[in-house]
Formats: sequence, C-alpha cells, structure tokens
Amino acid sequence: MTRLSKKDEERRNLDAYLAAAVIAVDDGKVDQAERPDFLLRLDGVSIGVEVTEYHVDGNRREVEEHWASLRQWPMLLNDFPRHRQVELNFRALKLPSRRETHDFVAQLIAVIAGAVDLPANIAIDPARWPTLGKYVSRVEVAASTVRYLGWSWNFDIAWIGVTEDELMTIVDAKRSSTVVAASSYWLMITEGATLSRVMALMDHEWLEVMSRLTKQLEDGPFDRLILLQSPIIEWCRDVGWRTIAEQGGTKTDDVFHAGAT
Repeated sequence: MTRLSKKDEERRNLDAYLAAAVIAVDDGKVDQAERPDFLLRLDGVSIGVEVTEYHVDGNRREVEEHWASLRQWPMLLNDFPRHRQVELNFRALKLPSRRETHDFVAQLIAVIAGAVDLPANIAIDPARWPTLGKYVSRVEVAASTVRYLGWSWNFDIAWIGVTEDELMTIVDAKRSSTVVAASSYWLMITEGATLSRVMALMDHEWLEVMSRLTKQLEDGPFDRLILLQSPIIEWCRDVGWRTIAEQGGTKTDDVFHAGAT
C-alpha cells in the first residue's frame, strides 16, 4: 500500500468512527499530520488522532497461511465430493502438519462421502479417524449448488480474541506519536479481514477485566482508545470502557468528557 492510499484508508476509518460516535467535524477541520496522523479542531479544542492497524505476527499468521494452503488439497485429488459445503469444528487453533495433511484430507473426504442424509452434523471419533480426529471434533456437511467442494472452519472470523498483552504492546509503541501539540490525544486501532488482523471482541465487558491495560491507559498520554471493529469499543478517560452502536451511540458532548477540554 502506498503512503497516500494508506493515509486515505486511515481517513476513511476516522470518518467511520466519527459517524458512529455522532461527532460532527467539518472536512476543513480535519488536518493531516504526522505523529499523530490527524488533528481535529472542535470548538477551539484540538484533538490529535493516531491511527494504527491491528496485526499479530507469529503463530496466528502462520496458521492463516497454512489454512489457505490446506484448503487447496481436496482439489488436488481426483475423487473428491462435489456440491458440498463443509464446516470443520477444530478443537484448537492448530492444524495438521505437512506430513499429516494427506491423511487428514483423505479421512475428511471419506467422512463427507459417507454423509448421505443432508444436512449432517457428524461427531469425529479419533479411534476411527485418527488424524482428522486429532484436530477436528465435528464436521457439518450441507448440500450446495456450487459444483465444487467448499469448506470453512470455526476460526474463519477469528474466534481467537485479542490478548491484553497484544493491546498493551500497541499502546506502548504509540506513546511517542504525540509529537504535534494538541489538547488531547486519541489512539485508534483498526482491524482487517484476515485472521492475523481480526480482533473479534464481543463488547466492552471483555476489556473491563484487562486491569493492566486500563492502568496503562490511565497513566498514559491517550485520553481515548478506539478499537475500530464490529462493534466499536472504546476507552475514555474519566468514563472507562464502553461499546458504541453501529449507528451512533456516543454524543458529541462526550468528546469533552474524554479529556479533550
């Protein structure tokens, strides 16, 4: 992504948050900057907004790439079931090794082929299907109008959840993004569509138990932490954690309760 397109995407994310939070800001009152990325001017108050993307390296990214590769395997076999949609319920965020892949796929195809009455919800017995059962607890099979075999898993939308340490690392890394003078600073963390970029937080109650993160925010330079996902979750100084409805749930006055006075 070029520097310009990245800035455009950051601006779209900022606009999406402002709309959801019902904070009206004229275009002429949003200035591009560096460290932080934007300056908002609201009734004589300047708010510096740093925008960053949530992304976790390591195991989750490796699993994501491995899963993409694994999904290609049935197409390499001549006799795979067609017109089927399959959901795999994995026991954990762990996939078969490269050495186990052939047996895993062969056993999966045997299970799918044996499902006559559809839709079918099949518990996987590790004694019968040792490689498949090592990783998968249940397979759901349904008929599909698509000619090919389609399959997904229970981690597609990242039922993983972001950890407290991951968020604290991001917040700590952005402490130095308060160079341009402003009355208040906000940090916005955005998510993406891939497994390594999804936060998958259900509501603000998930964050309220993260006492170390809350203490870090209370002692830090940011008056507002925004997690731009669905739903939007934010922490505001003197207010705490809260969830914002998709079509507006925060009044403009709350800007000033968030330390922007």
